[in-house]
Amino acid sequence: MKCYIYNELADIPEEYIEFEKYMYEDLTIAFVNFNTPKYILPFIKSLYKINSWFKGEVHIYDNGSKNFEEGVYKDFIYHHIDKHFYDEFTKMKEPKDPGCRHFCSAKHCKTLQYIIDNTKTKYLLICDSDIIFTKDFKNLFDTFIKENKIACGFVKKPKGYADRLAPWFTILNLNLIKENKIKYYDEQRMYLVHGNTTHDTGASFLEDCIKNNLSIIILPEDNMYYFHYKGGSYLNQKKVLEWLMKNQQYWK
Repeated sequence: MKCYIYNELADIPEEYIEFEKYMYEDLTIAFVNFNTPKYILPFIKSLYKINSWFKGEVHIYDNGSKNFEEGVYKDFIYHHIDKHFYDEFTKMKEPKDPGCRHFCSAKHCKTLQYIIDNTKTKYLLICDSDIIFTKDFKNLFDTFIKENKIACGFVKKPKGYADRLAPWFTILNLNLIKENKIKYYDEQRMYLVHGNTTHDTGASFLEDCIKNNLSIIILPEDNMYYFHYKGGSYLNQKKVLEWLMKNQQYWK
């Protein structure tokens, strides 16, 4: 797979700057929320505070409790994922840790596939709800479009598991994904194998990009476009809220 390592400090060729005009409305931002409605406001406030150029839609897909009524709000569109959407997982035992690599990874992947299938714009930025934006990513997005990559994000290489394109900040080219018939959710690689699976969220997608020789932009883990709370944000909500207040300069 051809990879472009993004370095914002590098000189940008003139032809990258003078490319065809496109509408920033052609980017949708979506994230999956799981029983953490207090994270939503800082996420959205940091987005608009740091990235004022963004003119697209923000979609929240809630696969936990129903935190809002479905519909259009001032700064986002809210969707509730009904529990029946996950009926196929009823035979799987839900783990105590919702972030581990089996039941919840499969649920997350299926939800992201649903988002990909139902997003109407050409580009999609998927995020976790426990991030806040800390820097303008417009130049990164411009480069992504000019280079016509299929994806952009951090590639995590966990020991003993398949490499994966981390889902907490990943830009996707939906046209290329659909043209190449690449799925984010592949049940054959997400279901339990001897009580576990080697494929976490984003792993089968990355494998198929490599298999089809499709280029991605690989970001460093700490790229500073966002802060990501690491360590089970659903289980540590009090600590996450303290973390958000500590970094309130980015969203208040």
